[in-house]
Amino acid sequence: MATPSVGCRVRILKDYATVRYIGPVAKQEGTWVGVEWDDPSRGKHDGSTGGIRYFECKASGNAGSFVRIERVSFGVSVLEALRARYNNETAEHGEEVKEDELYVHTSRNRRVRVQLVGEEKIQQKQRQIHALESARLVGLDVAFVDAASALSSSLPALTSLDLTCNLLTNWAAVEQLATALPNLSALNLSENRIQIQIQIPTAEQTAEEQKETVAGEVQPAASTQNTEPSAGEAAAALAPVPAAATAATTATALPPQPPAPRRGVLLPGLRVLVLNDCGISWQDVLQVAPQLPSLQELHCCGNSIPSLHPAPHHLRHSSSRASTAAAAAATTTTPPALPPTQQEAEGQQPLQQPQQQATVINQEDGSPQQQPQPQQQGQVQEGDGSGGEQAANDVQSECDDEAGGNDDEAAAELLASLFPRLQVLTLEEVGLRGWSQLLPLRRLPALTRLHLAGNPRITHVRYPDAAAAAAVPAAAAVAAPGAAAATESQPSTSSPSASDSPAAAVAAAAPDPTTAAVPAAAAAAASVSFPRLTALFLGGCGIADWGSVDQLDRFPELKEVRLTGNPVLALSRTGGRFEVIGRVSRLRHLNGAEVRPRERRDSELRYLQHIAAEMEAAAAAGDETSRAAVRAAHPRLRALMEVYGSVLATAARGGPGGPGGSLAASTVELKLTCVAAAAQAKMGTQVKKLPRTTTVSALRLLCERLFKVPADRMALFLRAPGDPLPEDLGGSELEDRPLAFFGVQAGYEVLVDEVDPGEVRAAGERSRQQAAAAHEQRLAEQLRAAERMQAEVARNMGAPQQQQ
Repeated sequence: MATPSVGCRVRILKDYATVRYIGPVAKQEGTWVGVEWDDPSRGKHDGSTGGIRYFECKASGNAGSFVRIERVSFGVSVLEALRARYNNETAEHGEEVKEDELYVHTSRNRRVRVQLVGEEKIQQKQRQIHALESARLVGLDVAFVDAASALSSSLPALTSLDLTCNLLTNWAAVEQLATALPNLSALNLSENRIQIQIQIPTAEQTAEEQKETVAGEVQPAASTQNTEPSAGEAAAALAPVPAAATAATTATALPPQPPAPRRGVLLPGLRVLVLNDCGISWQDVLQVAPQLPSLQELHCCGNSIPSLHPAPHHLRHSSSRASTAAAAAATTTTPPALPPTQQEAEGQQPLQQPQQQATVINQEDGSPQQQPQPQQQGQVQEGDGSGGEQAANDVQSECDDEAGGNDDEAAAELLASLFPRLQVLTLEEVGLRGWSQLLPLRRLPALTRLHLAGNPRITHVRYPDAAAAAAVPAAAAVAAPGAAAATESQPSTSSPSASDSPAAAVAAAAPDPTTAAVPAAAAAAASVSFPRLTALFLGGCGIADWGSVDQLDRFPELKEVRLTGNPVLALSRTGGRFEVIGRVSRLRHLNGAEVRPRERRDSELRYLQHIAAEMEAAAAAGDETSRAAVRAAHPRLRALMEVYGSVLATAARGGPGGPGGSLAASTVELKLTCVAAAAQAKMGTQVKKLPRTTTVSALRLLCERLFKVPADRMALFLRAPGDPLPEDLGGSELEDRPLAFFGVQAGYEVLVDEVDPGEVRAAGERSRQQAAAAHEQRLAEQLRAAERMQAEVARNMGAPQQQQ
């Protein structure tokens, strides 16, 4: 068992807390532990009772209480938890192992245990701990790490370790694990409150180390020692407080002193690191990044990370790295150090100088950094978690960050040097203040997947390098439909007149091919942002404009996007899927569903016909400003016209009597299917060739004549081949829309159903009433469960005097 000490993490029954005091309590017998609960509602006071203060709570409110030391679990070592779990002595979260855990119910509601084939062999294999390659120790109160020799001999083959929801508090445990287990490549530390204290050498120390490195005199850094306190420290921690102190009006326990900064240990084997809900900041991540040169996946969900911009001292030490290395190399006859980065060569310095600080990490290449300090007034404190910022301040911060210039580029270069192999980065629900806070990631050379779900303050997306996006060859869009992004077109000199067809209006709006090639030479020399990003997950964010969706098409390798839960999709009556596919040319997966070639063709045609309808309306109004706005709102206009222009022109030519027109070109073959269950309705399917100019109201009258369903009680739905969800054609604003507006093609199906307006309203009211009743029932069940839990806790805690 871990030795009790102030500042350690503990579990009491099923709740977690941090120890703030160990010792006697006035008018009580025995040794008591003063804790600050993770759940403040469990607390009874703020660290003082009976007029005497014993400790301070960091959280506001009454989050503290006293518990007898016998009822506190201070945790076990990794090997102790491993043996208990894989010898089937305990289940996850310390629960008892149930022999009849797997069972099925019979027709008479009796439990019949399920026996797994080969279960005994599997259990025997799991008991052979030395052969384990993957271990899961979730909620088993792991508080410290065993000696390196014991770990390496017991777990020589271990490659993946899950330590979610344990009692680890120090980054030194990670160093000990990775050092003792050389094959360890994946480590999950979620829900452990990790404190990171790593020393960064001063400039003088770095210069001296550079000289020693060149001379071959530097020795490998010693491994950190076991963090378990010594017997002397334990005795001192448990020693009773003198009587004079307990009789005083205040008996404050001194807060634990932070551990002395340590030199970081290189961890080249770790490739996957999960730090979800660990209470860390982005500056903490930057501190440990030099220790992880092989890191490929980093998960930081649930932490407070409003921005990814490094603190000024990180930029300062990054820019001084090249000059330090060069000065050290100049004193020897060996070849010079690596050349400086572009930011260093230009002599750029941060706008604000950092305060005087104690230095902190030994990076792999000897570069100095500093431990994050409280920032100056006007700067955002990383990880403060405060939510009092106003929307206007967010917008101003976005503008300031986007205009960061050299500092922004320096931050991007720094992160690219710290994470050269990072492929997956997860930052879900971290409170990002906007898209501009992610710009330091744009130079990561290997980043392929970026998870940003649950950050509602990301209200827009902007690709950083518009010039680089313009360099994508336009010919790629012709070879494969939607395979390349098109830059925003310039207003055409020859605007279509009101008498022009939609196809002619779209063709006239498309820019000249030479305009896209103008910036190509300059863009070729520029660095491409997010060069390998293939998947971007933005579910549950606050994106509310189609311009941000258009920006996704500028990412050179983007093939998968998730936009579920964003307000922009609510702007479309059909859910926005075909608009997103039409605007983003390289998408292969959208919201978890594959985009097949047939769906892409239909979506792009339908999207192009929407543009044609908008251009026709603007041409009819004779407003050049409106036509320019339509062209600017659809950057893919030219690429789509190059692929589908002839199809659109043929479909939009005049009627059979018009010049060059034909009946086949102006009609479309549709399946009309009646699914109405009314007695007078004629169910079945009929195939009809209808003009593309047929309006919804005219289609409604035709279906009334064919299927005997009253027009005022009729509901129409349009379904594309292979599309499981049909589009509702109801609504007064759509009655005058022609079939061409909906992108109707041969093979589409119109479903005809009968609805009762009064019944629809009544059904909606019943649904609301049922939802309210279900909500009340859930609340009642939760209250009963809470009462049962309180009774169980009272029985487990014993008499009232055992917890004050």
